[in-house]
Amino acid sequence: MINQRFYFHLSARTKNDYYFKSPIPKVWDECLNNFLKNPKKKDVDFIGFVLMSNHYHLLIRAKFDDMKEFMHSFYIPNMNDYNFETIQSNRYLKYSYRYIYQNPIRANLVKNVQDYPYSFIHYLYNQKELKLNICDLYGFNDEYKSLWLNKKSPRDPGL
Repeated sequence: MINQRFYFHLSARTKNDYYFKSPIPKVWDECLNNFLKNPKKKDVDFIGFVLMSNHYHLLIRAKFDDMKEFMHSFYIPNMNDYNFETIQSNRYLKYSYRYIYQNPIRANLVKNVQDYPYSFIHYLYNQKELKLNICDLYGFNDEYKSLWLNKKSPRDPGL
């Protein structure tokens, strides 16, 4: 059990839910640089990431201690401590993946998840270089495969 890897949904908000002090493109670049330079990045599988104007969602796979060390090194100014959930079923993993990427849709920023520029799915879908190795669990590389990701769920009245 000590060497077992788990999926984690991590998130954090800015202090007092204020917008980031820097423009979001700059915060995005800082996050990517932070991921790339993190000494524990080799022990973490990156699954999903979305950066919003006052919070982020990150989905990774790692050992518990590696996740904690990774997050200790992941720094964005003016953020509260991160929260995390351990994902223990494939069904909840798929739900979390979808929930993370639908954040920009729920915020009325885009109509399709792949159109939001501050997410891993945008880079995967549009085949843009991301210098970071992303574990694409579901293979969303065309509109047909991304339909379920963009489709409103009956359990999510916010979409």
